[in-house]
This record gives sequence, C-alpha cells and structure tokens, in this order.
Amino acid sequence: MICRFVAALIMVGMSGPAWAGFEEGMVAFERYDYAAALEEWRPLAEQGDPAAQFRLGDMYRQGRGVRRDAAEAVRWYHGAAEQGHPEAQFWLAKMYETGRGVERQDIAQAVRWFAAAAARGKVEAMRSLGERYASGEGVKPDLVTAHKWLAIAARRGNNVDGFLAESKLRELAARMTPEQIQKAEALVRDWTPKRGPVDPKGMVEQPAQSPEPAG
Repeated sequence: MICRFVAALIMVGMSGPAWAGFEEGMVAFERYDYAAALEEWRPLAEQGDPAAQFRLGDMYRQGRGVRRDAAEAVRWYHGAAEQGHPEAQFWLAKMYETGRGVERQDIAQAVRWFAAAAARGKVEAMRSLGERYASGEGVKPDLVTAHKWLAIAARRGNNVDGFLAESKLRELAARMTPEQIQKAEALVRDWTPKRGPVDPKGMVEQPAQSPEPAG
C-alpha cells in the first residue's frame, strides 16, 4: 500500500509541471495571446501530449498565432487522434472529408476517424457517421447502423446537435421497416462509450442485415 502511495505521488509530481504548462497556455489563449499559448503548448505537443497536439492542430487550421497551414494542422491532429483524443479524431476526419491538408480527399478514411470519435462519445462525429451510413458515401450503406448513431447523437447532443440529429433520424426512419428500427434501438441500448486509444481501421462496423424496404 505504501509503495503504491509513493508511486502515485511520483506520478503527480511528474505530471504537475506539464499540466500547469497546458493550463497556462489555456489562460493565454483565452486572452487572445496566441504567441504565449504556443510557447506553452508546443513543447508539450512535441513531447507527445495529445491535448497540446490538438490545440496546435486547431491553431494551424484557424491561423491563430501562426500562418494558417492545413497540412501542419493534420500532422498535429493525427498525433492526438492516434492517442484517442476524440476532438482531434473528429477534426482529422473533417480534414479527410474536405481534402484539406491531406494528399487527397478520402471519404473512407474520414469515416474511419468519425467512427473512432463517435466511439469515444463525440456527438458531431456520431451525426456525421450516421449520415454516411445512411448515404453509403465512404462506407457500405447500412440503415440500422445509421439509425443507431443518429439516435445516440439525438439523445446526447445539445440543442443544436440534438435537433440536427433528430431531424436526420426522422428522415431515415421513413425509409426503414419496423424490424430495422427495433434492431437499431437495441444497439442504442447496448452502446457505451469506449475509453483509451482506438484503431480507426477496426472502427467501421460490419453492415447489419438491413436491406432497403421493398417497394
């Protein structure tokens, strides 16, 4: 017990300065002192801190305190996304979706990162993923899985995100049989957010048995 307590104190002591640096960066960012925020976050990002990497990705994407550079944004987003940062996963997916900062637009790759972020509970990613499964763009169409993700997003989202997901869900339900909807609702009940890093290659679900209704 004593050994575990000492080890915990050591870990706190190791993480304290890094966390303090990140918080100082946040204070600077919130007062629009982007140069000071970068000074705090860049060393942490280079050491592999996913929160700092995400923040640098955002700054390069938006051109805050640095020249706008989509490729550099992708680089930092990627580092954070691979460590399971859901915001970074979502924005990396958006970059692949639009073709910004990457070699080419890649909807299939975008879907994988949307799926990774959705699995961690990112509502915007759930809605995007549901829409992709509904349309079949970048992934094999699957109405049951589309309904699942839109339903979870509708329930977990704020006023705007929840409303948008609910609107898409109503459109989708009109294309589905009662059996498909029942299957999707069972998936919603069984869903729990994942923790820790995820492999985007394994996140795109195999289509359920959900053919389009006849007629």
